[in-house]
Amino acid sequence: MSQHNEYRGKVLIVAPFWETKNHVGNYRIERFIKWLQEKNYSVILLKAAFKNDLKEKEWGLEISVIDRVGKISDFFVRTTPKVKTKIFSYIWYALVLFFSPVDPYFFWTRNVKNNKLLSRYMNNIDLILSSSPPNSGLIAAYKLSKKYSIPLMVDLRDGWLDEPLISGLRKPGIRKSFEGRLEKKILSHAVKIFVTSIIWKNMLSDRLPAVRDKISLLTNAYPEFEFTSSTFYNENHNLDVKLLYAGRFTGSSYLRNPEILFNPLYNELLSKHYATELLLLSNLKRKDNKHMDYWISRFKRIGCTLSSMPQVNREKMLEMITNSDGLLLLSTSRAPIPSKAFEYIKSSKPILAVTLKDSAVWQMGNNIPQMFLFDYTEQKPDYTQVEKFLSACQTGEYEYNIPEEYSEEYLSKIFLNTIDKIY
Repeated sequence: MSQHNEYRGKVLIVAPFWETKNHVGNYRIERFIKWLQEKNYSVILLKAAFKNDLKEKEWGLEISVIDRVGKISDFFVRTTPKVKTKIFSYIWYALVLFFSPVDPYFFWTRNVKNNKLLSRYMNNIDLILSSSPPNSGLIAAYKLSKKYSIPLMVDLRDGWLDEPLISGLRKPGIRKSFEGRLEKKILSHAVKIFVTSIIWKNMLSDRLPAVRDKISLLTNAYPEFEFTSSTFYNENHNLDVKLLYAGRFTGSSYLRNPEILFNPLYNELLSKHYATELLLLSNLKRKDNKHMDYWISRFKRIGCTLSSMPQVNREKMLEMITNSDGLLLLSTSRAPIPSKAFEYIKSSKPILAVTLKDSAVWQMGNNIPQMFLFDYTEQKPDYTQVEKFLSACQTGEYEYNIPEEYSEEYLSKIFLNTIDKIY
């Protein structure tokens, strides 16, 4: 392969979810593409679509391989607004998951390996990179890596068998055994594995010691957004504190419940004498809405307001973060760090992180003074940190730190140095 500055090599990124609406994985892939471009790597991106297609992009080539099952599932679950259609979509999605060994994109992996359009471009590929979930993306990348003898790099945004979101993987059974063998085969074959938190790294290393030396930490990054004043968010000067929660609840983890977030806030605000506005920027699920009327009424009785609005585009969401007094973060798992945490930290606003003690979020917060940590599992909760958070929001007096280790400049060096060593 050429070592000249004009050309470093060609990387195939396998991301079946690419350009799916509201898919958080898009942001990470965008960074990978940008970092590779900046260092003169050529990029080909492989995604799932309703038809085979080839498009030239500013950053390289985008190859679509046909996949009706996974894309239909994504379309139904993420975009349909009508209740009747939603019911049908969930039935469809449940059937796909029942018959698919891994996830809705599993059937797509069969189309990828022998796709004639894709095969025309495989001989010049120097490295295959796949980011999951969905884990079927790893399966497709593994098949291509084996077929064409190309090194494989795996990017695990979440664990596969560690703290899985899929219920069938949380207890021993046929599915867990099948996917466990798949995971071990793919990760053993990979030349490098990225994970997004130290706890993910430790969990995977303990479970699969043979891949320990391949694992590196590559967290998510701050957004390239300057958090300055904005006119998007309507000011209400009668309110003492404006709090914002941005993100999903039960849609991203079966354990995430709005009540876990509301309880410490309510108990502390009960003794305060200033009004507070809590806004949830979230596409609430039916399960979430069941609790909303109850909590709206409770907060109203103590002079506070609770409301919600659907998710907006990312730029508007970042503007709303800018114009809030404080930010709310909920994490009910040990290993993941929600992507919103990085957007929150960059804003330098006070953050109330409701989480588990010694979780990845808790470990992060120990080095970030504007992040106030509350352990929601304590039998006798200590609301001191909630009180300090509300005081910081009201007075604007608090210390803050924006660690360099979550910047794109810092993380891109880890990413690109790793690729250079593979070459």
